[in-house]
Amino acid sequence: MLAAMLLVAELSSCTEEPLFEERARVTEGLPARVMLDFRSEKSRVETRAAQDATYEDRVNNLYVFIFNPAGEVHYRKFFTDGISYSGDYSKGSVMIETTSLNDVQIVCIANLSTASVRSGYDVELSDMESITSRSDLETFVMKMDEQTVERSTQFMMTGYAYDDKNPTSNLVNIPGTESGSASLECTLRPERTDAKVEFVVKTEKPSSKNWTELDFRPRGWRVVNVPAQSLLLPRETGDADGDGCTYFTTEEMPFETTKRDDNYLYTSGGFVFYMPENRKTPARPISGEGLSAAELYALREEREHENEGNEYPDKPGQLFENGDFTYAPANATYVEMSGTLSYKNDKGNTVNADVTFTVHLGYAKGNPNDYETRRNTRYIYTVTLRGINDIQLEVRSDGEENEPRPGYEGNVIFSEEGVYELDAHYDRELITIDRSMVPAMTWGVQTPFDKAIYAGNFGETDKPESRGIHDYKWIKFAINEDYDQDDHLFVKYPGDQNYKGGKNQPSGYDGHANHPDARLLDVHQLLQRLKQEYEDGKTTGSVAVTAFIDEYVYVREPDDPNTTENNTPLLAQWRRYVESEDRLLYFINGNNSHYSPDGASSVVEAIQTFKQKSIRTVYNVKKSESELPTAWGLESRMEGIRWKEGKVNKGTSTSNGRLNTILCLLGENYESNRSLHWTEVLNTSEHYGLTDGHQDALHAVLLRNRDLNGNNIVEANEIRWYLAAIDQLVDLYIGEYALDDASRLYPQNPADRDYQTYWHYTSSSANGDHSWVLWAEECAALGNYSSSSNTVNGKYTYRCIRNLGIGLDNPNVEPTPLIPDVTQAEPDGTYLIDVSNLSEKARRLSYEASSLPTHNDLSPYNRPYAKFRVAANDADFPTPKIDVNVLNRWSWEGDHDWKWYQTASITPRGYRVPNLRELLIMGTRLPANAWKTYSGRFGLYHHESKAMYMTYTSFSRGTYNGGDGSISGKNGGFRFNAEDGSIGATGSKADGGYVRGVRDEQ
Repeated sequence: MLAAMLLVAELSSCTEEPLFEERARVTEGLPARVMLDFRSEKSRVETRAAQDATYEDRVNNLYVFIFNPAGEVHYRKFFTDGISYSGDYSKGSVMIETTSLNDVQIVCIANLSTASVRSGYDVELSDMESITSRSDLETFVMKMDEQTVERSTQFMMTGYAYDDKNPTSNLVNIPGTESGSASLECTLRPERTDAKVEFVVKTEKPSSKNWTELDFRPRGWRVVNVPAQSLLLPRETGDADGDGCTYFTTEEMPFETTKRDDNYLYTSGGFVFYMPENRKTPARPISGEGLSAAELYALREEREHENEGNEYPDKPGQLFENGDFTYAPANATYVEMSGTLSYKNDKGNTVNADVTFTVHLGYAKGNPNDYETRRNTRYIYTVTLRGINDIQLEVRSDGEENEPRPGYEGNVIFSEEGVYELDAHYDRELITIDRSMVPAMTWGVQTPFDKAIYAGNFGETDKPESRGIHDYKWIKFAINEDYDQDDHLFVKYPGDQNYKGGKNQPSGYDGHANHPDARLLDVHQLLQRLKQEYEDGKTTGSVAVTAFIDEYVYVREPDDPNTTENNTPLLAQWRRYVESEDRLLYFINGNNSHYSPDGASSVVEAIQTFKQKSIRTVYNVKKSESELPTAWGLESRMEGIRWKEGKVNKGTSTSNGRLNTILCLLGENYESNRSLHWTEVLNTSEHYGLTDGHQDALHAVLLRNRDLNGNNIVEANEIRWYLAAIDQLVDLYIGEYALDDASRLYPQNPADRDYQTYWHYTSSSANGDHSWVLWAEECAALGNYSSSSNTVNGKYTYRCIRNLGIGLDNPNVEPTPLIPDVTQAEPDGTYLIDVSNLSEKARRLSYEASSLPTHNDLSPYNRPYAKFRVAANDADFPTPKIDVNVLNRWSWEGDHDWKWYQTASITPRGYRVPNLRELLIMGTRLPANAWKTYSGRFGLYHHESKAMYMTYTSFSRGTYNGGDGSISGKNGGFRFNAEDGSIGATGSKADGGYVRGVRDEQ
């Protein structure tokens, strides 16, 4: 009779216990039948991107090694179907048959890569079968499948068996016996090879400050120096490093969670990620002599000084540039976070700080020389933003470096008259300048091309270019008096040719004919003019100025003197400015604005500040110009109010919003039509005002554009920002994780949607005499005007789009599709959808080989993988059937509601229920014949239709258990109607359907 023994496996860190007794030696070579029990310890979920403990602790397969004292393989077996689970996938047992032996080591590897299991690491059965000794296993380096800090529902785990009576020893005796049973009192402890890292970022007003409106707007976070490999088994010290080992930096991602108070001011937020172990030693140890704990910690981010002694005429106060980290190891992992911190200070001035803070991982137990991130360890980092005092101390060092918090950098603006927050399109602002402040005034800029404060003179021959400043001409100023315009009204744009620094020609507008000498001025020319007038005696009062802000687009270098319309050498290089930092231009009060000695931070005491957001996009900007030559971008939000839809019945395209807009505004003869005038549409007394008769979303696009030649005629090449087509609105939802919260279709801040629950978008695509409409409160539900108008009282929100990399001469040319249409099935009848043009932020980056976790529409799991395969059109599950009765009434048979599919195992094997975005992509990209038509008959009665299809994704605003209940009558998930192409949240148990399976494709 074979002996029975018990081995307990536990997923946890090793806990030391007193040694009670020595393990008895056994007679070797006897047969032994061993039952190995395993059990995984549960862990708590903190943020949405963190996997539930159900998945973190799940054992899908198990490879077991037993090594003899010489390190040779005594036993090996791979367990898949042979695993007996107990309750869930975190515990169970396997049965092995071996022989008794002393001083063995038992090792397990869980979740090897198979057709149905992917852990993020490329470790397959063949790799384990090639292992011949313990040393082979100890030196085995596993590579990551993809360079990502996301994980699927399966985690790589490895571990040893430890003697229960000596928990620090992984030497085990396996007894055998001829009869009866024997027990093996040891514990197998598989551990996740990944670390789990969480960041919590909070704001806190210092108790000594009387600030108000403290807010933080996170821009994003990224992880630098993530190992792309890991040792399979842990070592006492060190990690996988050296030849062949690589490190990567993640794409900047938005914060996953944010919490705000009743005034919608930020209180906290955070994110979580997983990574391999990284255990590096310092480049240079930090000495603690005479320094506080805070000072020691700050040195972790200290950098070397480079180029000391150089001149920095564009950055007064800078003495050197930052080099490599002084103490941190070269490949140590660190996290960069960025955003805008703002508040009103004790003087009532608006303070804006664009901050970036760096945190090297490690620092366990307060050790400043610890840069380690260990496997199977959860780290929580809390960053509290208490203002910009450290930055102020740094930049106010009077030439001596006094940087109490290296790694916390920012550009701080104290603005007396507030900040003009501008979107990426053309815009205008009406400002006044106090003449008494002119003598001390200068200016500064921050753009992708220049970060500078002008510290020179303002004589006629003094030029910013002599100080290395070129990108300052993107705002032109018109002194109202020069154009005979009232101080409280906007000047009509006179045309690009009117710029003094360009063609220097009179305005192209007939209304300016009596003012041939009036000129547009850049910021330097404006201050030259005002300073000269001050010297001439104009020292009091104020001057009204209309500021014209260019769109955030660069078709040529800022220092290119050729500004003609056809000179566009950077047309194809839209990646240089899309998704870039905000660009700023400010009027500065006095010479008390400086850069820090390292040039990484600045403090500006501004009188007025213009801050413009860059163009946002849902496209993958990491793709090369040849892979993705063109795209489209969007404004960050809809300025102004909701309007009626406008007459869009000529918008025949569902994808070409620019052509639709031009046709609807100018007609089919748009090349020669000269009947629409700018002054007929734009209200000169309101920033985003439209005149009577033009107050609709269609004409609102002209607020985002400009009369570039000043002739007052709306021309096709001047319509650069256009009303989105319906497919573009759908694509905005598909890619919304590439956008910050404020840019998404359904604003989370109720104030940003007029405190309305129902938020409907009009489009430039016609649906009969009206427009196609998108219901944003239902994510991307589509419908017509008649079913929407009463709900929103005929007032629609809208979004404007800008083509990138495309010339303006032919409106029929469309950007590269975000997700190309699938024109035909593969040879096996399936359909392959390529989503790689979509931003990485908007995609799942970890391959999923099984069902997705339970989730709702707000979850990161409601995203597509880069490619996914759709089952053939004859593979619907269950097979749809139409029942027709004697009364000629028909219904679907065998369909199920959303809840039923949450636990269903569907066919074909290896496929799963799609999430909402996947189903939305399928419905808008697959050919019509991808959806089979089903028929039913009763006698002479006959009905046919395409079917309804369900998603795995639940509706976050529904009334089911788990929804917030804000949308009544919606109690589950989403359903796609293949007959009419509509999609929306399900309303009752009768809203059933079928499933078309999908699977990720590598």
